[in-house]
Amino acid sequence: MKVVAWLVVFGMVLVAFSPFMTTAHGVLFRNDFSASEPINIDGNSALSTLATQNGWPGNGTPENPYIISGYVINATGNSYAFSISNTDLCFILENSALKGAQYGVILKNVKNAVIMGNNVSGNSVAGLWIDSSSNISVYSNVMYGTGIQISGDLQSLESLKIASNNTVNGKPVYYYKDAYDISISVDAGEIIIVNSTQISCDSLAISHTTFGLGIYYSSEIGVYNSTFTYMSTDGVYVAGSNNVTIYAVQSGLNNASGIFVTGSENVNISSITSAYNAKSGIYLDHTVNSRLSNDVAYNNYVGVELYYSSQNVIVGGDFYNNTNSGVELAYSSNNEVSEITTWGNVNGIFVNSAHYNTFYGNTMKDDGMDMTGDKTTFISQEIPDNNTVNGKSLLYYANKNFNWASVGSGAGEIILAEVSSARVEGLTFSGQSNALIIAYSQNIYVVNTSFSNVKTGVYVLNSRSISVQGNSFTSFSYSVYFEGVNYSVVSDNVMFNGSYGVYLTKSSYDLINNNTESHMGVGVDLMYFSSWNVVERNNISYCVPSAMFLVAAYNNIIRGNVFTYSKMDAIWIMEGSDNVLYNNTFKFNNNSGTTYNASHIQAEDDDGGNLWNITGYGNYWYDWANNNDTNYNVTTGIIKWPYVIYGGSAGYSLAKDYLPLKYPSSAKVFVPSAPTELTAHAGTGYVYISWNSPIDDGGSPVTSYRIYRNGVVIATVPAYQHDFNDTGVEGGQTYTYYVIAVNSVGGLFKSNTVQATPGGEVPEFSSYAAVLVILSFVSVVVLRRRHH
Repeated sequence: MKVVAWLVVFGMVLVAFSPFMTTAHGVLFRNDFSASEPINIDGNSALSTLATQNGWPGNGTPENPYIISGYVINATGNSYAFSISNTDLCFILENSALKGAQYGVILKNVKNAVIMGNNVSGNSVAGLWIDSSSNISVYSNVMYGTGIQISGDLQSLESLKIASNNTVNGKPVYYYKDAYDISISVDAGEIIIVNSTQISCDSLAISHTTFGLGIYYSSEIGVYNSTFTYMSTDGVYVAGSNNVTIYAVQSGLNNASGIFVTGSENVNISSITSAYNAKSGIYLDHTVNSRLSNDVAYNNYVGVELYYSSQNVIVGGDFYNNTNSGVELAYSSNNEVSEITTWGNVNGIFVNSAHYNTFYGNTMKDDGMDMTGDKTTFISQEIPDNNTVNGKSLLYYANKNFNWASVGSGAGEIILAEVSSARVEGLTFSGQSNALIIAYSQNIYVVNTSFSNVKTGVYVLNSRSISVQGNSFTSFSYSVYFEGVNYSVVSDNVMFNGSYGVYLTKSSYDLINNNTESHMGVGVDLMYFSSWNVVERNNISYCVPSAMFLVAAYNNIIRGNVFTYSKMDAIWIMEGSDNVLYNNTFKFNNNSGTTYNASHIQAEDDDGGNLWNITGYGNYWYDWANNNDTNYNVTTGIIKWPYVIYGGSAGYSLAKDYLPLKYPSSAKVFVPSAPTELTAHAGTGYVYISWNSPIDDGGSPVTSYRIYRNGVVIATVPAYQHDFNDTGVEGGQTYTYYVIAVNSVGGLFKSNTVQATPGGEVPEFSSYAAVLVILSFVSVVVLRRRHH
């Protein structure tokens, strides 16, 4: 009761009866001093200590609150000018000028405060932010450019007192609480509605404040024929409310979203126009059973976004020229999107980790549909072929084996989800966001197909045994994008005028060979734990900045490629080790010329743990070769001095090609890449190992495999054999194994290494022996039953 009484007394009477009388210019300064630094107070102890240090009157009780007065703080570049949190002591913040921050005043988890007579102008987000605080009275504050922002549960918002003598841009702040059956049509600086029912807002025109209209924990609210522009956050903000109608509203040029709805249900947003907002035109967050109809959203970041929202309907409407997506469903399920039109967005419709949604009769032009997420995201959607991209059907196939049939004839876009044994061939794609999406699939061939003016030609996620061969790509962001893709091939493609040619992330055991790429951003990217891949015999030229990037990439083989005319380094290894690079040709990269210049090194290795040559030879560096006409071995063609690879932020060398070539290599056959997926199983007196074939035989068939135990060859087996049982072992001792594949040229690259300790375990059996054991056991059981 004391706190309530104090709020009443100090919130309504203090100004009139205290010695700090108001004047025509506001409340008189109590203290004749100012502070240039922002003030931050966290907790009762901090408030009491700062009050003592600064001589603030009062002791924090309802009868004698602390009085903080007369401050002038220009907090440009800071989050706040005055911030107080986690206190329940009583205080008054008065007669201060708090400017230039994101927030003039922040109250977070505060009880028992009066904010009065302050000038809080020139702050970028809000003059006053009251967050999860209670028993706060706000009077006679002057705000320009931004206003009041509130957040918290219903109980805390119900306890607030915000008077209409607070102004934003010279207009009143209207705070409606527990109102019923009223119409609001006022010239306001800002309007806040809390716990109210049957409210009609019509013909409002609000601009240049924090949000134009805030609706909290209310029901049966209508907003009609109104305009909200130039807000520092959202045009209209709806939280914890139901049965809200927003009709014929224009909301644009706001720093967040045009209309933001959170934790609400049964919200009807129709015939609105939302444009040029920094975030979304319309944003639904944790909102259910709502309907968006015939809306227009353009030139936002996203036209309409649903985030963790379900059972909503988006029907009709135009969504265009948004810098990301026309409509995005993120972590949102069981929604319907139908009869909308999108054009000129990066993605017309983007499904991001969202399940069991329906897309019906949508028309997309110069964009299309994109998906990312788990397997359920890809296989659970309902997408009939009445959705179109550039006038052609969007074809969606899920959970199907095509038995090597061709798919997608006449498609504007194709999505394959958990599909196997399919061919995409002889098609033409032009002008959409994504031409072909393949997810959680295997054994897909993409051949003899043309991709032009697309964001991504072939996007593959979490799949294996995908072949992209003999296609043409022109004008794209990504020609081929692999994420989590293994044992796949990108070969014999022609790529021209794109940002990224072949992009691999979290992908291993893939072969990229015989592609021709020119006028690219980067020709081949091996990114983020992409390992054991082979990049071989590609011709990559005129890239800005580089032909290849490696970032956190390991154990890759890069050989037999021709890299010319990259603006910067032909190959830049930013992070990653144990990569082997040899037999490549480097010419005119990083502005290098016909003679060597140390300022124009053609490659960079910032890690240093990579090999730029193998035993016998390295790479051909055109400028270095021309600089060493006499300084080379005539028999081997090896230049006697190593080529120094630039590396490190300081520009010092971390790597060298110790065996640079005097002449370009004419090698047509290389040693095979490493055998894959070596495993070991130990039993009593033996270790059984098995492996798979290398992804690249080097141009000559594998003839044999060498098995190494503890670094020593113990056996050589023919090419058809992919296992070996090592019986020359002792129980209790740990052994290390790897395997090398051999062809007509030889063998070099080790498989992954495995360890095993025999002894004391149940013996492993061959499949034949296992069948005999099982049959013997069955026979014994049958005989025992017959005996009984």
